[in-house]
Amino acid sequence: IKYAASIAHLTGRARVSCESFAGSGWGATFQDMLRVLNWEHINGVNMQIPISYKHSLRGDNRARFYPPGLSYQQPWWDHARGLADYEARLCTLGAAGTHVAQAILFYPEVDLWVNCRDYKKLEQRSEQFNALGNLIRQRGFDYDILDDHALAENLRWEDGLFKTDYESFEVMILPAMDGARL
Repeated sequence: IKYAASIAHLTGRARVSCESFAGSGWGATFQDMLRVLNWEHINGVNMQIPISYKHSLRGDNRARFYPPGLSYQQPWWDHARGLADYEARLCTLGAAGTHVAQAILFYPEVDLWVNCRDYKKLEQRSEQFNALGNLIRQRGFDYDILDDHALAENLRWEDGLFKTDYESFEVMILPAMDGARL
């Protein structure tokens, strides 16, 4: 989700959408859905599209995904409006104003191609990259993920900041890599 949100910020888009809950399953609770909603918003989503109703469980043509069983048959159905209102408020707040991120987390696309046959290294780099993103967020900073192409086509150095047409960044964080096109 962070990748999609980063591109939306790079191109000046106000909304980042996500179909939510498709893989939640019938055992999903309001707390589970709240956790998903909050996680999506932390990562830049500001327009949720809840997938939460099964039209049929029978036949070969039934849907293959397994959304939560949200319907009037659930004992907590009377509280569904509160969750929907919370979600709508988050979306409204998330789309207001201007996104501000302090850092660019560089996504080394060239490095992926250089190491494309070394699966262990790719897995290790992927884990390190995700951990780095989580660490940045845990330290209280926001970031956008930009790759070689996005940087080459959109980034400039101006007034001591990395700038695009829609954002300014104080730092660029480079993960472990063997090659890049900068």
